[in-house]
Amino acid sequence: MLNLKVARDALADFYSQALINESAPLWDGLLIEGLTSEPPFSRVGDLDNDGRSESGPALAQVWRDGWREFLQALRQRVGEGAILIGAGEAAILEAVQSGCVT
Repeated sequence: MLNLKVARDALADFYSQALINESAPLWDGLLIEGLTSEPPFSRVGDLDNDGRSESGPALAQVWRDGWREFLQALRQRVGEGAILIGAGEAAILEAVQSGCVT
């Protein structure tokens, strides 16, 4: 499982370089799958680096926050010209409504 709270900036940097590389972009867009409002597991370690293991509603909130922050960071880096498409549950609709993904 990927901790988006920790890997957010590294992933956003990697994908933005592939999308907006001035000499030769690798892609003109990105399909981001797995945008779900809850993780596919019920208990895990410390996702938000606060020293406590998350579960239940707290886990779901950290999961949604991680996705939202990653998508916001990615959109900020690639600008409005890159195609970002999200695939997943309707509950992640806030990412679409905020302009992070289409």
